[in-house]
Amino acid sequence: MAEPEEFASTLQVEDALGILRLEATNGMARYRVKSLTEYSHCRTLAITTAVDLALVRAASTAINHETEEMNGTVEYNISYFKTPVGEAIVTAKVSGRGENIAVVEVSISDAHQTVFGLGRGTYSVIAKKKL
Repeated sequence: MAEPEEFASTLQVEDALGILRLEATNGMARYRVKSLTEYSHCRTLAITTAVDLALVRAASTAINHETEEMNGTVEYNISYFKTPVGEAIVTAKVSGRGENIAVVEVSISDAHQTVFGLGRGTYSVIAKKKL
């Protein structure tokens, strides 16, 4: 299977929000979000952005980039049920894959390894058009 191609760069946004990609391979992606004590009003934005990045990146590592391409988000939801302490770790894993769809589950934990959010993203996958 071909390596996933990089999407349009989001590195400036990731740097500004304190987001770091830790790994992305075989249907899994993991990101870390700094504590952001200086800019606490941006914390929810940073975590939600990291969730979105992790979901898409995990899905992108589960498709064959020679014959398939991502075609957009079908569904996305995230529920936060606690206030995180310190940094956040976002882990997304492909939980199901069909011919035209990839389902990815995500969990978000804090510095104490307490899960404070769960979610799921569903992504459309299509065959690449032959030129």
